[in-house]
Amino acid sequence: MHTCDNRKCVNPDHLKLGSIADNIKDAAAKNRIQHGETHSNATLTNRQCDEIRASTEVQSVVAKRYGISQSHVSNIRQGKRRSKDHLSTPL
Repeated sequence: MHTCDNRKCVNPDHLKLGSIADNIKDAAAKNRIQHGETHSNATLTNRQCDEIRASTEVQSVVAKRYGISQSHVSNIRQGKRRSKDHLSTPL
């Protein structure tokens, strides 16, 4: 793991032993992992996720409206994707 956060660095003093899980935890603690609408593969904005979570329509209707799968709607509503901790703005 690079303590200096420079992947190209080869200084052995800037390296420490750690597992892949340790490296991921370190990156997350330093806000170096993209998530939510800033992730390169994001298909929805935070606002759209808020709207999906607030909607009372059946999942298949919501999925069709946003061009996503019914299971994706289910995961958003259950907090498995874009958890409620990452709400963008109040509705």
